[in-house]
Amino acid sequence: MKQSGSCPKCGDTPVLFVPQIWDRQVSNTGTEHLSVHTTQTGWQKHMFGGYDTAGKLQVCVCLKCGFTEFYTENPREIPIKDVPGATLIWSKDSEEDARTLREIMTLRRKKPED
Repeated sequence: MKQSGSCPKCGDTPVLFVPQIWDRQVSNTGTEHLSVHTTQTGWQKHMFGGYDTAGKLQVCVCLKCGFTEFYTENPREIPIKDVPGATLIWSKDSEEDARTLREIMTLRRKKPED
């Protein structure tokens, strides 16, 4: 949908792209966007609100039939091991997938240069 501009269910075009999906007020800082992973750490965040998020959700909506697809912005930034219940599902051709995952995990372990 996001690439084609048409609905895969009914074929209608155009579709509505929404770059951020907002949640109800979840802190005293206001509304937050929906994401795949959210953490709140430290006493300051607890006292004053605010969250660290990864994988902000975006959506495409067919304006005719209502079919909706969710997309994740920057999916490689999601801290997979920190997401409760997350499971990687491998394809049959998983050697390339495993190599990609090793590259992702290696990049995460590297510390930013000062």
